[in-house]
Amino acid sequence: MIRTQVYLPDELHHQLVFAAQQRGVRYAELIREGVARVLSNDQYSPDKKAKKMSFIGAGAKGGDAKLSSHIDAIIYE
Repeated sequence: MIRTQVYLPDELHHQLVFAAQQRGVRYAELIREGVARVLSNDQYSPDKKAKKMSFIGAGAKGGDAKLSSHIDAIIYE
């Protein structure tokens, strides 16, 4: 694990400490859980970025030679 430092507003820190006490865990665990939830969003997934890049042909050889002629159908349908 890598140690990091995060600044939190007082009220958020108090809420975090209270929530950790209620759940019986350390507040660092709640921070890790929150970060994991944010990063689990598809928008931040490296796999999704790779798929997008492959779709547009960046970094990949080959692909659909007629892509530009039916791009609207692929994107909007």
